[in-house]
Amino acid sequence: MSFNQYPENLTALRPKYAPDTVTHRNKLDDQGKKWGTWQSYSRSGMLILQMTYKDNKLNGEFVRYNGSTGKMIERGAYINDLKNGSFTKWYTNGIKRVEGSYRKGMKNGIWSYYFKNSPGVIRLTGNFKNGKKNGKWVFYDKNETIRSIVKYENGIITDSKELK
Repeated sequence: MSFNQYPENLTALRPKYAPDTVTHRNKLDDQGKKWGTWQSYSRSGMLILQMTYKDNKLNGEFVRYNGSTGKMIERGAYINDLKNGSFTKWYTNGIKRVEGSYRKGMKNGIWSYYFKNSPGVIRLTGNFKNGKKNGKWVFYDKNETIRSIVKYENGIITDSKELK
């Protein structure tokens, strides 16, 4: 079996609570390991989770949906069960909540957090390094005015400044 191929003799399972119109099947190998795209549904039949497995580990795209509205509330990717690459979350009202990146399961790089009822208006932004806040973090009000700046080194505050 090559890296990108599925094993032979996969068992196809209908996702629990999936509506009759859904043709997708979750797949298990003969050892009970998950393979391919898996879907999960709420009791009311709404798609709430879609993820990709390889050899029983999350590998590939991951999408979470609101069980009431069906709107996407989280999207990202995994490599060998660890978050890796861009991740975005949305509030239940559909407005972007947070966006940033993971590397080997840890937050890394610039992360931006948004106000719930102000589309596209950043509430705070800053850098993560190996899962810890690092460097300058800037806090804004809803008018996009800088309210404070906090500096971190390896997750520890080294300086902070309130602006009025």
